[in-house]
Amino acid sequence: MLDYFKDLHSSVLYIQIWENRLLVRDIKSSEYFDEKPLIAITRNSNNKKIISAVGNKAVGMEDAVTQVTNPFSHPRMLVGDFVLATKILQHVLLNIPGKKLFRPSPIVVIHPMDKVEGGQSEVEIRILKELAMGAGARKAYVYLGAPLSTANFDLELVARENGDSPFNERGKSWSSWLFVILLFALWYWYN
Repeated sequence: MLDYFKDLHSSVLYIQIWENRLLVRDIKSSEYFDEKPLIAITRNSNNKKIISAVGNKAVGMEDAVTQVTNPFSHPRMLVGDFVLATKILQHVLLNIPGKKLFRPSPIVVIHPMDKVEGGQSEVEIRILKELAMGAGARKAYVYLGAPLSTANFDLELVARENGDSPFNERGKSWSSWLFVILLFALWYWYN
């Protein structure tokens, strides 16, 4: 039941990925991140890797101790480095919905814009879903088609195309409601 309410109040993020551009839009608030998908990693004095910049801030940071990488640059696939791509999306997912006291994990729709000739294989779709889930999404859908705008964005349609419902059906089951009623009765009994 709690998942049902979380889904109702979660932000919905629409992520478009090109090899040299990452566009993430919060459908409800219209906040966005539109930068190069770069990540700068610096080695500290203990030889430990630390993320020092993400996006356009990483441009030109490469030196003897800092390596700048584009994890979406690979000759055959859109995702070349899964771990670094996850780190970039984690950064964006933490910063795009703004500063809120209570912020449930977002529902994410990933739209690959490059290297989609001939469609996406099941493995590529799985990689994109796992990328979003690893970055902190509650649910992840992969969308293939014409770009969506915030005006014509339809989460239910995208979810149905992925063979799912955008909202958890568990919240609507009788057993969940029975559990809530039982908790309320116990609370009432002891107060």
